[in-house]
Amino acid sequence: MCFLQASCNSSNSNQTVYKEDKITSTNNDIKDSIWVFNPKLIGNKIESSLQKSALIDLLIDALEREVEQMYNFDIVNTGNRDLLEFYDYSTFHFGDTDFNAYYAKIDYEDGKYELVLITNINKKEDYKSLILYEKLDSEVRYARISKINSPIIEVSYIYQDRKAKSQSFIVEDGLFLDYIRNDTFINEYWNAEWGANTYKQIANESKYTDYQYVGKITNHLKNGLWKEKRYSIKYESPVIITSNYYNGIQQGAFSVSIPFPDSKDTLIYFGNYKNGIKIGEWKMALENSLITKNKLNPTSYNEIFYLTADTKKIDKKSNLSIPGKWDGNYVLESAKIDSRTNKIIRFVFHINIVDNHIYAYFDTEKLLDFWCQQEYLLTDRSQNFIYCKGICDENLLHDFQLRTENGLFYIKSDYFGSKDWISIKKEVD
Repeated sequence: MCFLQASCNSSNSNQTVYKEDKITSTNNDIKDSIWVFNPKLIGNKIESSLQKSALIDLLIDALEREVEQMYNFDIVNTGNRDLLEFYDYSTFHFGDTDFNAYYAKIDYEDGKYELVLITNINKKEDYKSLILYEKLDSEVRYARISKINSPIIEVSYIYQDRKAKSQSFIVEDGLFLDYIRNDTFINEYWNAEWGANTYKQIANESKYTDYQYVGKITNHLKNGLWKEKRYSIKYESPVIITSNYYNGIQQGAFSVSIPFPDSKDTLIYFGNYKNGIKIGEWKMALENSLITKNKLNPTSYNEIFYLTADTKKIDKKSNLSIPGKWDGNYVLESAKIDSRTNKIIRFVFHINIVDNHIYAYFDTEKLLDFWCQQEYLLTDRSQNFIYCKGICDENLLHDFQLRTENGLFYIKSDYFGSKDWISIKKEVD
């Protein structure tokens, strides 16, 4: 196992062009230059709780691109999430690809934290998000700055006015891929002195802060089988990741091993990628004991940020009437692996059918892949069966079916990750 230090100071000038004039008026020459945050480009505040949850998830994905435990990982903890405010920011352009940008901030009692996140919400693959800028003004001074020499972005981390680390990324096909300058490996715990006394204590133990890997680098990109040890915000633990890559993109088998604190048990989450997208059935197991499995159906984030129904796609009117025997409230208590956080999330799914209308919603905001929570249409029926379609879009993931047999009720939906009918409780008034 070796330590990796990634850096870059050059690029091919014939590749995609970054249009700085669309980003900031403070610097027109972006070649090998520091990108400058411009507060004048901050737009409207994000008010939707669902969109804010999606942005926090994209932010976590971007934070986890750091190869070692980051100083500011706690900004997405439950208490600080409520303090995070998100705003639109001016669009970025790399070549012909547009990247949404968002400004976020936390106003602490003793300081202020802010960042700029860029993301390609149209992509379903991983590696769609990157943090270009961070600044923490408090007793501790921390910053992230980015040098853009398109298509290469070099990100530097500054702690107490001293450069602590840099990483590089290359923009390819709308994604931010790890760009590894050469095969130079540095053995150091670069963030061991960061944070409060408690953090200093655990930072001195290599299992918490070091980034280790075994893998092959071809043309500055990950290729073949890689084994990495890094810190995970999602699991709040150091993890071992085993994955396959082809030109920097996940391809084939993937697994992450999460050790339980003060225990010999290890939780394993595993499945397969195809061209950077999770496919097929993904499972969570404790040693050899299967805990849960789910067939993931990844969707792009533009479905979350553009929720308006397209009437050209779906006729909101239905000529079918709903038989009165279906009127009532239905409740399903279950759990699934969330396709964006990879965590097991418990949820309660509610259906209300009344006066020829069908409504469906969740009581949790954590399940971001099911955002179509509103009125549904009846598009098919038989004596003991109805098919309900969401009017948000044409994605079958959001549809569900109900059937009744011997006085019992059952539901089936691609969203639940099972082809089987699941028992659902009908509440009696």
